[in-house]
Amino acid sequence: TFIISALYTPIFNMIDFSYLWKQHKQKQVLEGDDIPDLTQAEANALFEGPQPNMSLKYSMLIKTMLLTSFFGPAMPVSIIITIIGLIFLYWTDKYVLLRRNCLPLSLNSRLNSSMIEYLEWMAFTFAMGNLMLMFTLIDTEGERAYNKTHRIIIWVTLAISLVSIIFPIERLNRQWFKIQ
Repeated sequence: TFIISALYTPIFNMIDFSYLWKQHKQKQVLEGDDIPDLTQAEANALFEGPQPNMSLKYSMLIKTMLLTSFFGPAMPVSIIITIIGLIFLYWTDKYVLLRRNCLPLSLNSRLNSSMIEYLEWMAFTFAMGNLMLMFTLIDTEGERAYNKTHRIIIWVTLAISLVSIIFPIERLNRQWFKIQ
C-alpha cells in the first residue's frame, strides 16, 4: 500500500493521458493538418497547458502524511518509503508545473493555513498508531509486549497531542514570541 501510494501519484503525474492526447493534437496542428479548422480561441486552448489542481495536490500530500504517521510505529519501513515517494513527488510536480501546466490560479492563504492545521494532527495519529500497536502486539509468551512505563508514555503523548490540537498554540506563540 505504501509503495503504491508513494509511486502512484508521481507516475500518473508524468503519464497524463489527456496531456499526451493534447500533444498529439498540437503536433497535428503544427504539421499543418488542422490549421484552417481552428479559431484563435481554440488554438489558444489547445496550446495552453492544463490548470494544476493545487487543492488536490495538498490533499494527497496530507493523506500520505497522516497515513504514514498512523502506520509508522507498526511498520517503520513505511516512513522510508514515504520519504522516497515524497522526494519523487516533489520532482515530478516541479517538472510538470514548470514544463506542462499553465500558471496556477492565485491561492489565498486560507488553503495553506488549513493544510498546516491538518498537519498538526500528525502527532495525534502517530500516538494513535502507537496505541493501536500497544494493544495488538503480543510477545512470544503471550504477554503484552509493552510494559507499564511504555503504556504511560504512550497515553501521555496521546494527551499532549490532543492538547496541542485543541488548545490554540498559535495564540500562545504570538504572546510568548513578540515578532513584528
